[in-house]
Amino acid sequence: AQEERESAGELRIALESPAIAPCICESMEVFSEIHPECRLCFLSGTAEQLQQELAAGRIDLGLFFSVPEEAGSESFQISLPLRSTPSDALGCSIEPLTPGQNRVFVLGDLRRAPLSDLLCLLKGEKN
Repeated sequence: AQEERESAGELRIALESPAIAPCICESMEVFSEIHPECRLCFLSGTAEQLQQELAAGRIDLGLFFSVPEEAGSESFQISLPLRSTPSDALGCSIEPLTPGQNRVFVLGDLRRAPLSDLLCLLKGEKN
């Protein structure tokens, strides 16, 4: 499944919380400009579900607020700016209680070219 996605130019990115999404929007826009051929698919689930999907190769990258249990050497911690989270259900945005940075743990095979580029963008590094 992962090989098919790689050849088709698709990355499946799973978030432990939808609140992570606004924190990565700018990086995703830049990534899409650098890799226009790469289709991004976003999913969300519990930390346990994300770890199971990563282990099975059904997702390429997991973003967690908590430290993944079996993170190992494939895990990186990054700080992302807290942003308001749009809520269609509420018809408004949900604002963070405290402004600043949020720790996010990244798990996946980050040596692959598109994912390593994405990690650089998330860390605020130039490509």
